[in-house]
Amino acid sequence: MPITWTADHNLRFIRLKVTGEVTRQNYVDFLADLAAAGASGYRVLGLFRAVNFDIKPEDLAAWAQEVGDRARPTVSGGQMALVMSSEAGRESADYFIKRLRGRRPCEMFDTVAEALAWLGLPPDTTVDPD
Repeated sequence: MPITWTADHNLRFIRLKVTGEVTRQNYVDFLADLAAAGASGYRVLGLFRAVNFDIKPEDLAAWAQEVGDRARPTVSGGQMALVMSSEAGRESADYFIKRLRGRRPCEMFDTVAEALAWLGLPPDTTVDPD
């Protein structure tokens, strides 16, 4: 499974790991599972490792729209911290963030420590959903 995740309802925090080939359907399924778990709008730490970023710009734009529509500022800050492992990943994340158009706080980071600090979480927070 290219998308694995867990939700911590006490912290209102999602641990997300994306690896390999990700399809539009994987993303649709992830968002449906997230909603079913009552975790839409939580803060997210996304770890993108060895991902094939051959993703169409229109898919990234659609995902950004969906993520923006699911923002729930009364639940948590809804910040999304993306930790990318490749230049292609950084380019995709940059495009995704621009397409969010400020509807939800989202930043890209080189390290997990920087991402956790931005999310306001302690450095010893468990980050891997596996």
